[in-house]
Amino acid sequence: MTAARIVFLSANNNALDDARLLRQVDAAGQFGHQAIAIGTKSWGEDEEHTVPGGRVIVKRLSARFGGRGVTARLAALGRALAPYGLKASPGEARALAAFLARDAAQGGGSPAARLARRTHSLAIRALVKARQTARRRGGADRAGPAYGQAERRERDRARALAFYRRCPAAARWRIVTPEHIDEELAIGPLLDRLAPDIIHVHDVYLMGVAAAAQARARAQGRRVQLVYDAREFVRGLAVTPPRRVAAQANLEREFIGRFERVITVSESLADLLVAEHRLTRRPDLILNAPVVSPRRPGTPDIREAAGVPAEAPLMIYGGGVNPARGVQTAIAALADLPAAHLAVVIRHTRWMPHELLELARGRGVADRLHLVPFVDHDQVAAYFESADLGLSPLLHTINHDVALTNKFCEYLQAGLPIVTSDTPEQARLVTELDLGAVHRAGDAADLARAAAETFDRLAELKARIAGDSELRHRFSWAAQVPVLERVYREVTAR
Repeated sequence: MTAARIVFLSANNNALDDARLLRQVDAAGQFGHQAIAIGTKSWGEDEEHTVPGGRVIVKRLSARFGGRGVTARLAALGRALAPYGLKASPGEARALAAFLARDAAQGGGSPAARLARRTHSLAIRALVKARQTARRRGGADRAGPAYGQAERRERDRARALAFYRRCPAAARWRIVTPEHIDEELAIGPLLDRLAPDIIHVHDVYLMGVAAAAQARARAQGRRVQLVYDAREFVRGLAVTPPRRVAAQANLEREFIGRFERVITVSESLADLLVAEHRLTRRPDLILNAPVVSPRRPGTPDIREAAGVPAEAPLMIYGGGVNPARGVQTAIAALADLPAAHLAVVIRHTRWMPHELLELARGRGVADRLHLVPFVDHDQVAAYFESADLGLSPLLHTINHDVALTNKFCEYLQAGLPIVTSDTPEQARLVTELDLGAVHRAGDAADLARAAAETFDRLAELKARIAGDSELRHRFSWAAQVPVLERVYREVTAR
């Protein structure tokens, strides 16, 4: 294979926390390519780090356009307040308010930033108090009971997305998401200096930055090929405001035709991408599967980290936590599983842990909910091994219905049976491969039923998964590497 310089772009984080991107950097380096990842951040100085297979450059963004002006600041404040002060449950809103107050009190950031966090916290508390006062007086809650009903929210969201699809001019990405211009100003000159042969873009956000770099290179007589890693269906983003979703979808629609290859994470998502963009070539499938490395000294055991004795049934949830992920369903289900414990792998620096703990206290199960820390991405399987079963209680959204998640693969590498909600892609695999049980999304009693059935078959399921090396290989990173190698080989041959 011809050696190439491959630059990976990640806009959602600083790239050092992106396990899928880091796995690809490592693989590209093993193929003999020069691999460089670029991430972004909003504070501090530029950084550079050496990682297995290559290096990571983290660029600081200057908010010249995305955060500029009174209108942008008011819009940001509105986005921050509306979901939690008006639409969220009181417990969720109070948890965010408490987190912001503590964060401001710790003294991080500028005085203006600390003042903004304190103001945000007070505003959320005032909105929640006003809602509760209105209810006690028997008056109409302006947030309305409808705001507490997921079905109504989803209908409203679908109507908004349908409007923006009919009228794309109302959600132009250059107007709605001007931060992408800031990203171009920060990353574009670096891409020109690096002179890559391939730019591999993760998620939709930096597609325009990559396309602009390709155009400048071609004007200078140098060819650059683009690869798009479509990790989610953009129009199915669950917790992003509809106008921003529509703007990102317009960004993807504008630039996807310039990409030589598209990669994605599940067969169902590949189907959606082909239909959405009328792709003439089906996206290559590279699962969100983990690297499995031997346990390193110092890697904790999740049962020990949670403080759960060996004889107690232990369920785990590993992955992102937000209201659409269904972790609340799992916590509520503990009330019907009196012997079981639940360990949730979560970053304690975020506000979400406070909401989960409040929910657990309200259900009387706080002593059996354990929030445990992250470990390095190649140590996750070893971390999970001592648990009894893995949970994937996703609620129904477009992306969740087509998802084959990282945690699904991690549970199998750890030898754990899986209890999943009836999101079609994962439910189909759990049923066809007899990996555990399926429950109705959002139904705590049905999750408890599915978990109890899996506990009853635990020894049988664990023995079969542990003894099926072909199954574990299918959902491992080692099985994905040949696909990635083929993509790079064919792209460099062009």
